[in-house]
Amino acid sequence: MSTLTPVYHPDYLENAPQWCRNYDCVMDSIKRKKQTYLPNLGAIPPEAKTDPKVTALAAKIDKDWEDLTWRLANYVNIVTPTMNAITGAIMRKEPQFDTMENPVLIGLESNLDGKGNGLDQESKQCINAVQWGSRAGWLVRSHPESATMADWGKGKKLPTAVFYDSLHIIDWDVDYVDGEEKLIYLSLLEDYQDRESGVYVSKQRLINHRLNDGLCEHQEVTTDDYSDTWEPVTIGGKQINQIPFFMASSQSNEWCIDSTPLTSLAEISLSIYVMNAYSNKAMILANEAKWHVDMGEMDETMNGNMNPLGFTLAGRMPYYTKGGSVDVIQAQFSPETENKVEKLFTQAVRVGANLFEQQGNETATGAAIRSGSSTASMSTIANNVEDTMRNMLKFIMGYFEGTSYYVNPDDLVFKLNRDYFDVPVDSQLIQTMYGAMLENALPEQDWFNLLKKAKILRGDDTYEGWQERLAETGRGIM
Repeated sequence: MSTLTPVYHPDYLENAPQWCRNYDCVMDSIKRKKQTYLPNLGAIPPEAKTDPKVTALAAKIDKDWEDLTWRLANYVNIVTPTMNAITGAIMRKEPQFDTMENPVLIGLESNLDGKGNGLDQESKQCINAVQWGSRAGWLVRSHPESATMADWGKGKKLPTAVFYDSLHIIDWDVDYVDGEEKLIYLSLLEDYQDRESGVYVSKQRLINHRLNDGLCEHQEVTTDDYSDTWEPVTIGGKQINQIPFFMASSQSNEWCIDSTPLTSLAEISLSIYVMNAYSNKAMILANEAKWHVDMGEMDETMNGNMNPLGFTLAGRMPYYTKGGSVDVIQAQFSPETENKVEKLFTQAVRVGANLFEQQGNETATGAAIRSGSSTASMSTIANNVEDTMRNMLKFIMGYFEGTSYYVNPDDLVFKLNRDYFDVPVDSQLIQTMYGAMLENALPEQDWFNLLKKAKILRGDDTYEGWQERLAETGRGIM
């Protein structure tokens, strides 16, 4: 057996807990993780459970927490819809990628990871991961030199890009090599399951890379096998001089950790969850009365026998005390608790929605600032993912240098959408643009696109077909 001991970068250890919280929000794991996000505030510590009565009381408190707090708590997931809206705005149009009828590029376009996910799916995955985890990237780790020319011609045995989010990029180091800042060490952690004797066992694998004398080496360490051997990473039999990992980040594609866009929204959502849970519990306790039975004189022994579970909120067991009367005890519920939940929810909705919707009383200046801010945020993420993907495609093309499938990396085009919002097309805009077109300030192609957007022309109309119809009328462009 291996003694697999991952080493974590200090910046990773500082940021990983928040990334995990964000990821749990995205994956709707908040309620499933019970006391991780909704603590049992009245729980009795284990060291106090020495008396059988205390143990029974602790069990009742735990049962009350599950029935009255956790089970009735509502986690309203605002994080995932916001993330999907941002990703959807960027990916609302397919990426621009010219395959040049090259079988290698055609193969990569539809199957970049070797599992059937193409450029668009991988881009979406990265945009999502950058929002909740600040950074993500791809490791190119295939050996296409084992393929034949016929395989390449069919888009088979191509280099594959394996995706890693921030929780699995655990250690790294950068330094200057020949005057250029380079990644000189990288450790990636993979979780997987292995079947042993009919039982699935969770295991881990480390994929390590380093630059040794300026040349790249890698090693793989698993839970079962450990080897200190480092193997050269080669392309066409030649050892490469860079670690084949390509990272995108929320602010800049550098190895310092950037801010995480969804953190604020995740924290607000978790606050709503906790406040909602205890608000619901408070309302139940306020509406569930219990009897108070005064038994007259009672000594400590009798009190213990009559109240075996002690004194707890709610519950249907009466309290027995001395004095000789029977009455009803009922708590008073403060509406401020519910108001706090509502205020938090409204705040969370605004944080997410203001990226896309104009506020009712918003000034033109405010709208411009909000629109510019949201567009800049999405544009930064899109630019970073786009640059990373393009650099990776350029690197992959190095595998095919000297073959008929090689394309000059500078000729590769990969662009993500920049048209994030629909601009309303009204009669005033059409009139203004029509005047601009008549003055040759607006190209005819743009005028045609505007008419399609306004649904004056059919969605399947082509520019050439439209020109032909105008020519048949003998009126030309109007």
